Amino acid sequence: MISNDSDELLLLAYMDNELQPKQRHAFEKRLSEEPQLRQRLSEFEKTWNALGFLETFETNPEQVYSSLELISLRAKEDAKSLAARQNKFTAVRSFILWTLLFLLAFLGYQTVNRLSPVGEKQKIDDLRLIERLDQYYLLEKTSPEIDEIEFLRQLHESKILD
Repeated sequence: MISNDSDELLLLAYMDNELQPKQRHAFEKRLSEEPQLRQRLSEFEKTWNALGFLETFETNPEQVYSSLELISLRAKEDAKSLAARQNKFTAVRSFILWTLLFLLAFLGYQTVNRLSPVGEKQKIDDLRLIERLDQYYLLEKTSPEIDEIEFLRQLHESKILD
């Protein structure tokens, strides 16, 4: 049974008398032992003989050359077109990537800024001071020896607002 393409290559080489004497002898032995291989050889020979009845045409070298030039020109144009599309795709992809990175960085900053307890603690401390600012001014006016900045420093050190 013909199991691979190497048998077909052997059949073609056998028909074209391209086998070495040892190879030819081994192949002829296989032909005598394998009926399917003989059948395949017969089919190849019939096909080869049928091809002999086909009309052959002369080729014009100028037409072949011009056809190859057209194919080459078309291939160059296709390559340029493909390169342009790839460049455009790369530019769009880069723009989208940088935009996404910027948005992610911005969202990350906003999230950290809103969830950060450090900023909130300072705001709460400032609110306590602002709520009692009138009382501090009254105290300052009643005690002129107290400097405003010194007074606020003493409040901070005493941890009254904590």
